[in-house]
Amino acid sequence: DALWCSASLVCSSFGVFDTAGYAVTVGQFRSTSADASTVLNGSLVTVTGAGVAWDFVAGALSAGTSTIKFTNASAADRSFKGGGKTYWDVWFSGAYAGILGIDGSNTFNDLKSDGGLHVIEFSDGSTQSVATLTLGGTGGGARTTLRSQTSGVAWNLTCPDGEVDCEWLILKDSHASGGATFTATNSSDAGGNSGWSIVAPFVLPAGDRRVRLTYIRR
Repeated sequence: DALWCSASLVCSSFGVFDTAGYAVTVGQFRSTSADASTVLNGSLVTVTGAGVAWDFVAGALSAGTSTIKFTNASAADRSFKGGGKTYWDVWFSGAYAGILGIDGSNTFNDLKSDGGLHVIEFSDGSTQSVATLTLGGTGGGARTTLRSQTSGVAWNLTCPDGEVDCEWLILKDSHASGGATFTATNSSDAGGNSGWSIVAPFVLPAGDRRVRLTYIRR
């Protein structure tokens, strides 16, 4: 059946933790030993805590088609320490504040953060491999910043093919590669980026009150 430990740290240290496709809710999750194996098996894993919310120190991971959803909306910093594993969908939901740190070089089917004023930091020199990237702000100053933990040190983003389209970003020290095209519209180049097409927002000159009218003949 479903597992509900919404205020607790769940730690896998030996044997197999198999969710069997059921919903799992934890405060934080940690895998600490090479003797531990985590099988998420298509489950929705909801993580409610901040701080080190996900910490894969050691052990095996079989993510299947699971979704790991982080729901803490506080102003506290939080981190995802992926341990270099392969994940399916990882989703940082809601209007969370504080800095989100993504540590290690990880692989995602979809790396997602709900639109808003967020700061996401990637560990220096790390590589995040994605099939899709769902990140961005909402305009009106609520942009999402993507940067490395140390200014001037690159973090890498790879996607094998297709198009990676994001909006309302502030990009810094991001090196994108891998075959896909990377486009950030209504976004800002804060320096140190490569592989991106960054399109700044259109701003009317001061005092300009142009209105576009479209006439449809019937």
